[in-house]
Amino acid sequence: MVGHGDRSDGTEGLAVSSRGLGCGTIFAGLLLVGLLASFWQGLFGGSVPALPSATAPMDVPAEQRPESLLGTIEFGTKYDPDTLEMTRAAHRFHASAKSIAYVIHLSEAAGSTSLTLTLTRRTSGGAETTIATVPFEVANPDFDTFANSVDLAALVDRVLGTYVLRIIREGDVLAEGTFRLVK
Repeated sequence: MVGHGDRSDGTEGLAVSSRGLGCGTIFAGLLLVGLLASFWQGLFGGSVPALPSATAPMDVPAEQRPESLLGTIEFGTKYDPDTLEMTRAAHRFHASAKSIAYVIHLSEAAGSTSLTLTLTRRTSGGAETTIATVPFEVANPDFDTFANSVDLAALVDRVLGTYVLRIIREGDVLAEGTFRLVK
């Protein structure tokens, strides 16, 4: 089953299928932060306040990163809302990009209605710092594919660098993907 949500502003919303229908809150927290950041910047100018994090920033050593995952996270500029396949794949985006699409493909069902999304910044030396950790609810634990298009660049205050997005279930990383923001 494939689903697609249209937001009231006419833009595309989160799409999931069973392969993932119903995970409308996957990026709701981060999207809200991005929208509030853009609103703040528009009202007051200057820099956007720091992103909230459920955990203090921390380094993730390379030896603690998962070796085998149950899925992948693809990035790009557009995904097909009917098939949830990435139609314009990319891993590098201008920091001014207003929308970055992602598709999460798991090789098995999510297996839980309570997952976690993390966004980290990876240094050139490989260390990672957590930028945001967002708990979210999945409507059906049988879902295994999720897609959305959001302003990820705004969520990291348009800072150039390498970023890693991960989906986590009970401490286990299910999937991860990496993208870069460039000038």
